[in-house]
Amino acid sequence: YALWRFPMLTETFIRREIEALRASGTDVEAVALGKDDPRMLDDRASPAGDVKYYGPADTDLGRAQIRRMLARKPLTVFKLWLFIVRRHDNRLRTWWRDRDLLYASAQLAALIEALRDTPVHSPWGNHHSLVAFFAARLAGVTFSAEVRASEINRFGEARNRFAIRRHC
Repeated sequence: YALWRFPMLTETFIRREIEALRASGTDVEAVALGKDDPRMLDDRASPAGDVKYYGPADTDLGRAQIRRMLARKPLTVFKLWLFIVRRHDNRLRTWWRDRDLLYASAQLAALIEALRDTPVHSPWGNHHSLVAFFAARLAGVTFSAEVRASEINRFGEARNRFAIRRHC
């Protein structure tokens, strides 16, 4: 499960999903960019369990990860970069936000590679789901996401995700 912040007070249902998967014998790793703020107390009804954090976002580390991946998968990195800069989902986009998106994806991809062939799942169809998708492509693993109707209407990234497979 790739998340932006975890655990979060408003997302106890995700904690319960992860707990149910673990109880069924499925090996689930929760990875997140960071912890929720303000810090929440552990909920005994739905414990977060172990969470691996790959943040905060670090430009130098992201740049180093992209250089490493460029040496191994130059075409994949180039295609992802082209997709990032050509997408039309947000009028507030800037080149440094695009760069940071690629760098965050590289940081998550490095963690995914360390977990060895772990499929990536995002429980949201938002900006961080796009980071998780790019990270999965960089790591060479499968990706899935839960996209709700409100996210399709609210976030341009969710609409773009359906077109990504053709381009990357």
